[in-house]
Order: sequence, then C-alpha cells, then structure tokens
Amino acid sequence: MATKTMFGVQVTDLGNVIETVEEHMETVRGKPFRAKLYRRNGLAQYIERDGSVTLADSACFYDCGSDGVSRSYISHRDELPTEEEKAAGRKLIQEAATRAMVAAGIW
Repeated sequence: MATKTMFGVQVTDLGNVIETVEEHMETVRGKPFRAKLYRRNGLAQYIERDGSVTLADSACFYDCGSDGVSRSYISHRDELPTEEEKAAGRKLIQEAATRAMVAAGIW
C-alpha cells in the first residue's frame, strides 16, 4: 500500500490503480493556461486536509493552475446493485427526463 500526496490530499492505493493524465489548453477570463486532468481508476482511500476520508473506486483531479484544483470521487460500494435496483434507477431517470422535456415543451 503506497501512500502519496496529490494536491493536498493523502492518497493510499488499496488495489491496482491505473492513473492517466490528460493535458490541454483552456482559456479563463481571456487568459490561456494549461489544464491537467488526472484520472485514477481502482480502489483507493483519499484523506482531505480537513481529515475527512473517502473510500473510492474512481477519482478525478482537475488542475486549473492558479485557480485551484477540483476533485470528484465515485464512492466504493461493497455490493454491486442488483438487476432490480438498476432497473428501478433507470426508471427514475426516464421519468425525470420525461418531466424535464414536458416542462421545456419538447414532448
């Protein structure tokens, strides 16, 4: 279990973690800068500066230079959802999409 620090977050890999980095140019407030997107896929523990702990299957760090870094995590689940739970989730999404399209006058 290797531990490292990324952007002030203590990261401990708990399994096989694949990390990729994408780099591209962005323009914010008329100024160009090089942005980097770090994607980490695999089980890892993330400890924030305030001490909060997240166990995640996937994480993204978007480095915007002097504007800071945004972070997002997909929390780890010990059990995968059943087919019934997946179907119920899809039904909720379809219902929400239908309501939004009706409200927008599309449907």
